[in-house]
Amino acid sequence: MSHTVQVPDELYDKLASYAREQGSTPDDMLIAWVAEIVRRTEERQARQEEAEEVADDPIAPFIGAFTFGVGDLAERHDSYLAEGYANTREPGE
Repeated sequence: MSHTVQVPDELYDKLASYAREQGSTPDDMLIAWVAEIVRRTEERQARQEEAEEVADDPIAPFIGAFTFGVGDLAERHDSYLAEGYANTREPGE
């Protein structure tokens, strides 16, 4: 599938000139720039979603505040808490 994008002549001329300097075409140059913008936007959204997840975590303010000698404690604290809880229960409970 392809789409047509209208670009003012003065911008297209600059794009064409830059593309020639790079040994490319205006179309290829524009596609590469759009792809880079999409990649950066997706990365930024992923970081934002991760930050929102951390903000919803009640233990998040304490991450990194203490040293326990467990390398992945900050990332896996929920798993460790659940495992600890499971180990305190009687079989069949």
